[in-house]
Amino acid sequence: MSRVYPLSVRARAIQVRVDDKGGETSGALVSPPRPRALLVLAHGAGTTRRHESLVLLQDALAARGLASLTFNFPYAEAGRRRPDPMPRLERAYEGALAFARRRRTRPLVAGGRSMGGRVATHLAARGEDVDGLVLLGYPLHPRGEPTKLRTEHLPRVACRTLFISGTKDDLATPRLLEKAVRTMPDARLHWIDGADHGLERRGVSRAERAAEVARLVDGWLGT
Repeated sequence: MSRVYPLSVRARAIQVRVDDKGGETSGALVSPPRPRALLVLAHGAGTTRRHESLVLLQDALAARGLASLTFNFPYAEAGRRRPDPMPRLERAYEGALAFARRRRTRPLVAGGRSMGGRVATHLAARGEDVDGLVLLGYPLHPRGEPTKLRTEHLPRVACRTLFISGTKDDLATPRLLEKAVRTMPDARLHWIDGADHGLERRGVSRAERAAEVARLVDGWLGT
């Protein structure tokens, strides 16, 4: 998806190291002048960093003075559909965070869409040095299997966390997600009424949705 930015916004393609064997993956860094925060955002299992929802979100964040970095997990970079094992996903995310830290912009916030956000929670639970998490459609359980919860590590996430989820998300039963959020030291949950797992809802364009998410993130960062 091609974009035309104001001259004040710097956008560039980057390469992120994902292992100790010379492996790299592509990414995009979008930054306004003197950004107030830097968000590292990973894509969901069925998409890539080029998915329109992430592209538009980077635009909307930049309009609010927030920098963002997106990147592909190795399987997506290679054009494969099946996600890598969790340890491989975590190593790739660590590479993106290492790149982000060289920018020396704080707060440094990790997160992303669905699976990408879930990977970030695993790193935060292990003590990764991030100032917060932004989780867009956290995949609390597999579709149709609400007893298989992905929550065991969440109470160990010490940094402040923002969940943004749709009330019609079939991967996050509202009652169960609210219960999981309450187990975390510093977590906030915002519901988007009528939205599905992709935060899509009838009558609202993706650009409008991205602007809404950016507004929520901006407000949360300012509290």
